[in-house]
Amino acid sequence: MLFRNRKGFSLIELMIVIAIIGILVAVALPQFAAMTEDAKKTKAKQDCDTFVQAIQKFNSLEGTTVQDKYMKELKGKYITNLDTMKDPWGNRYEQEHRKGIVYSKGPDSKHKEGAGPSHPENKDDIAVPYIGALTLVDAKLEVNPEGGNFQDTSDQNEVDRCYDRLHLYFNKEVFLANRDKDGNFTGGTIEVNLGNAVAGNTAPPTSTTNDPAAKTAHFRYFESANPNSKTIAAPTDLSSATGVNATVTYGADYKEIVIKYAAGNTSANPAKALLIPGTHYINLTGAKNEKNTLFFEPATDTSGNTVKSGADGAEAAGAQIQIKNYE
Repeated sequence: MLFRNRKGFSLIELMIVIAIIGILVAVALPQFAAMTEDAKKTKAKQDCDTFVQAIQKFNSLEGTTVQDKYMKELKGKYITNLDTMKDPWGNRYEQEHRKGIVYSKGPDSKHKEGAGPSHPENKDDIAVPYIGALTLVDAKLEVNPEGGNFQDTSDQNEVDRCYDRLHLYFNKEVFLANRDKDGNFTGGTIEVNLGNAVAGNTAPPTSTTNDPAAKTAHFRYFESANPNSKTIAAPTDLSSATGVNATVTYGADYKEIVIKYAAGNTSANPAKALLIPGTHYINLTGAKNEKNTLFFEPATDTSGNTVKSGADGAEAAGAQIQIKNYE
């Protein structure tokens, strides 16, 4: 009977093989995990895009806006599987209609509503905007709405009834510096400077002052819709040279700002060099890297109060907006 010499793996060889496999697994697992996480984020981004397209279609066809946090208005006609559509981490997709974003809470499944993307709970969010940066989209002027007699300067009642009201409309809810969410002043009187653009906007004044260094221009004026047209001289109605204060309030909603001219300032009086509907154009100052210092997107603090801190300022619309008659 013949016996063959059968030789197996030694313990050392087995240990070496196991060690090599362990090293390969240790190197490959993080890469695989990263690829898996990237795939999840890509899927979440695609789903957010789907919601954005549905919201834009809804807003266009329905004549209203999607405001529910979970976008229930889209169920059925716009997104059939709304109730079961969840992100790769098992959470429902949500929106902030004030900011105009759809988002997934990301891997940590946390989101701080009203806070910016740099907030710790929002850093890993996957968010897609369906409204662009805060900007002015329309402007209308009420000319002498109370019909005051500007020629009777001896009657203070008539002077007080002579004024214009400028209505500014934004593409999303806007927070006015120095005012809280209820429209109340939080620090003195805002002096609205409707002068021409200046280089380097500074913070708007928080109290009545004639100090030029404390003022800043928030608008540009034009006599043409041509993008290359030059700005015209600042009207004397609310420019910094007059030293008068406008009354600034919110309009029908937080997308509208109403600036009431000081008494005696109405374009019905030809002696005043004021804005004229159908003739003058307006645009915000401000840009992506240098936001307007008077208008901000809403942001909330830990108590849910609307605050300026952490909010993004407005940008120029990119085109002159004709001032229309208010109806």
